Amino acid sequence: MNRLFAISLLLNSFLIHAQDPWGCTHHDLLESQKVYNWRFNGAKMLSKPLVSSPAIKIIPEGETVTVLESLNAYAEHYTCIEDTLLRDPLIVIESPFIKVKYLEDTGYVLEHYFNRSKPLDLNKLINSGNLLHNSKLVWPGDYSSGEASVGVYDNGVIRKTYFGGKVSREESFLIPQVTSKTHFYLIALQLLAKYGSNENEGVHFETDGSYFSWILSDPSGENPGDESIHISMSPFGMVYSHEETGC
Repeated sequence: MNRLFAISLLLNSFLIHAQDPWGCTHHDLLESQKVYNWRFNGAKMLSKPLVSSPAIKIIPEGETVTVLESLNAYAEHYTCIEDTLLRDPLIVIESPFIKVKYLEDTGYVLEHYFNRSKPLDLNKLINSGNLLHNSKLVWPGDYSSGEASVGVYDNGVIRKTYFGGKVSREESFLIPQVTSKTHFYLIALQLLAKYGSNENEGVHFETDGSYFSWILSDPSGENPGDESIHISMSPFGMVYSHEETGC
């Protein structure tokens, strides 16, 4: 019981740590390195390191490019460019250009979108771990029992579940592999592409730039209850939660 409470308290604390605004950052990519594109709808390769330059190619998510010139953050030509990820609400990233080769073409990309690691598949990552420890608490209810548990996995993921009888279910995951706001925003866009933001279709979307939430419901009212997906950043990694409620 004490161990369950301690781990649960730790997981809950991830949600209340505010993050400082992030500005222009880079990944210290090296010459000749092969790096992966994380942008969910493709990254533009430009003929010149200018936002007004025409695009040579669109590099799909998950594709690799070869770094041709390593980035010198102290050089005079090190300039951050703003790129709008979402307009409503407004989310803007700042990133320098870097020269790369993709297939037979060379050009410039915003370095923000590229990383040494492959883009994350959240569900695949969550399910890849083996359970090391699990604590469970069960209590009686009027119609059915409730249950809370906390599991620790060998891939670093911490899973917290809550079952409030037959009408509510919640799972929360701390994902320590996501420590960069670069990756966090791109994951948010992947989820936005998946779930949308159209209230007429039963999708209510909210964000303040560091917290993203989708509430999915049936606008016809034929299926009571709803499903919620939330993600946020903490000093310990990304927190991803999934909730279901019904009657």
